[in-house]
Amino acid sequence: MAIAEGIADLYRRDYDRAVRRLHAVLRVDPTNREAQLRLGSAFFRMEQYAESARFYRSVLDADPEDDDARSGLWAVRLQQAGYSDEAKAAVRAEIEAWLAGRPRSVSRRLAAYRGYDLLHDDAASRDLLVRLLRDR
Repeated sequence: MAIAEGIADLYRRDYDRAVRRLHAVLRVDPTNREAQLRLGSAFFRMEQYAESARFYRSVLDADPEDDDARSGLWAVRLQQAGYSDEAKAAVRAEIEAWLAGRPRSVSRRLAAYRGYDLLHDDAASRDLLVRLLRDR
């Protein structure tokens, strides 16, 4: 129940309450992926990027293929760098390497889609979306 309430708090933009509830979930189950992801999102919205990255990394430590955590971490990196050209180039290179590792992986393509969307690369986003829909 606490996870659903924490998610509802996120939607209501009551980030402090969401963080308290989601931390309570982690006290009971420290490996709860959903709570970790939602905490990453809450801290991102609160512009606490180091904390956000910490939770996204904890999800990736348990599951390196997690598309939500991967794209969340790219968003953090871009925000921390102020969307500098260097950061955008680094994230783009990481997205392309990520895709090349397993180009038919749905989770990798989902993360890449979100990554290209973060980079405002409409053509690459659209191409990945078409590939995802065609391969289903």
